[in-house]
Amino acid sequence: MRIARGALRLAAAAAIAAAWPAPTGAQLSPGPLSAPHAELDGLKRCTACHEIGEGVRADKCLDCHRLLGARIAAGKGLHAGNGYADCNDCHSEHHGRDYALIRWPGGEANFDHAAAGYALG
Repeated sequence: MRIARGALRLAAAAAIAAAWPAPTGAQLSPGPLSAPHAELDGLKRCTACHEIGEGVRADKCLDCHRLLGARIAAGKGLHAGNGYADCNDCHSEHHGRDYALIRWPGGEANFDHAAAGYALG
């Protein structure tokens, strides 16, 4: 009977441990990425956007967003202007799949759409 109780306790502890969420992911990732970046979600893909010890760097964003990088290099559009070197200022992540990815400084209604250099609609 003693062995049966010990085995039962061990089995119960193992079941609880297996069901308990591992804290590692939550400690490393503050939350899921937006839908456009969903394929980059997961602990093995962090360095696609983050430089270890430095956070997100614009060059990592432009590795994927090449058309935007070409516009910046040509001095065209909003992102080529002063004050737009840090993508994360307006496009922060880890807010979930439904997050809109644009933070409008001063509010969307006050944004000068002509500064973008192309029609927005």
